[in-house]
Amino acid sequence: MGKQALFLQPWGGEAGAGLVQESATVLSLDSEILQDGLPFDWQGIWGKLWKWYGPSVKIAIRGLVRRKGKDVILCFDPMCGLIFASTARLLRLETPPIVISMFLLRPWKYPFMDRLRYAFANFGLKRVSKIICFSSVEVARYKKEFPRHAEKFRFVPVGADPTSLDLEKELKKLEESSPAPFIFSGGTTNRDYHTLVKAMEGIPDVKLKIFAKKADHPGESQNLEFLGDVYGDDYEREILASTIVVLPLYDKCFASGQLTLLKAMELGKAIIATNAPGVRDYITDGVNGVLVPPDDPKAMASAIGGLLGDADRRGELGEAARRTHRESFTQAMSVSKIIAMAAEVAGAKSA
Repeated sequence: MGKQALFLQPWGGEAGAGLVQESATVLSLDSEILQDGLPFDWQGIWGKLWKWYGPSVKIAIRGLVRRKGKDVILCFDPMCGLIFASTARLLRLETPPIVISMFLLRPWKYPFMDRLRYAFANFGLKRVSKIICFSSVEVARYKKEFPRHAEKFRFVPVGADPTSLDLEKELKKLEESSPAPFIFSGGTTNRDYHTLVKAMEGIPDVKLKIFAKKADHPGESQNLEFLGDVYGDDYEREILASTIVVLPLYDKCFASGQLTLLKAMELGKAIIATNAPGVRDYITDGVNGVLVPPDDPKAMASAIGGLLGDADRRGELGEAARRTHRESFTQAMSVSKIIAMAAEVAGAKSA
């Protein structure tokens, strides 16, 4: 009989749950998944807070009820994991070993609230066995910020689903329509669109398309087309149709942009990215992409101009990016590594 695993997954659909259960079965974990969103959308600041954190609270409480008889608890959400672990510790409840995946604490602009969050995290992490981050720089950072829990942090690369597009059909459409060359950039977290727009000032004949929230609009520019929020297949179609994908980031102490980056890699695009935390775990400069220094529009403009004028180089980088994604960064690979860590913890319990 396999080890008994309880997976707490506040967010995600049936496909994600199926992938988790499939990976667990391969590793001899008999899994139960608790997954539940909120059936309503409250308004106002408190409604927004509940919308974001409500599912984590609900699943953590349900997990505490269902914890008995399990060999490991795996939380696919840091807040859910911290609520589960903190509540168990506060109420002195016995629990199996706990693993938290996708751990992320971005700095807030309010120091007092930040101190409260870190105190809460420290309290909960006392009960946690392993903590998984999606970038090596975050592992190094959290080891310093949580020295009592330093040995618990592990890096597992995030993965992206294979595209749902019919690539043969989409490529045929592009061949027939012959779209004008354009630069693609998208996403919201930690994006430095101002540097990208400045870099494009010297390349006025090529359109820059940015897909992001209105709040991230970098200001008007003669060759800028700001498209707002676009997701799913439409987002991927724009990546596929682009000449180059550029991921401009601020040099912060947390990783961001991996999902857009991985989608571009999966679709075989030539990529230029800021040499920022997290990117280096996925892109090797000059091999499967081009890295440029942070806040350096001249270096970014030079990289863009160089690739625009060299179709062969774009093809080489794009093919290398696609190969890297296929060999190392699919969602199935990421999930299987996370489940393997949970299985290892469950096995250690019985040793």
